[in-house]
Parts: sequence; structure tokens; C-alpha cells
Amino acid sequence: MNLAAIDIGGTTIKIATWKDNQLQDKHAIDTPKDLNGFYQALTDEVDKIKKDTKIEGVAISSPGAVNK
Repeated sequence: MNLAAIDIGGTTIKIATWKDNQLQDKHAIDTPKDLNGFYQALTDEVDKIKKDTKIEGVAISSPGAVNK
């Protein structure tokens, strides 16, 4: 299974491709300061991954409280 893997942090967003049972093409970008920039950055990064790899989904890790 090939996935786009995204770890959202307050300072950086880390991006990788999960392929062949390991993380590949790891890199990070600065976390945008506004919501529209955030959405655009995620879209751009997933689109870049899709150019090289047929992905079946996106895995996202993000901070925050869980609503019980």
C-alpha cells in the first residue's frame, strides 16, 4: 500500500511517502500561518507525491485534544 504520510506540527509539516513498507522521500516545510496557506501547502505536497507514486490514501498525524 502506498500512502502520502503527513505529520502536522506548529513549526513544520513533515511529509513522506509510505512505499515498500518504509518511509521514503522524507522532507519538511514550514507550517503556513494562515488556513488557506495551510490547505494549499497540503494540496501541493500531495500533488507532488501523486506525480511519482500511485497512492491509495493519505495518513495524517496532527496535534490536538481528542473530543471524547
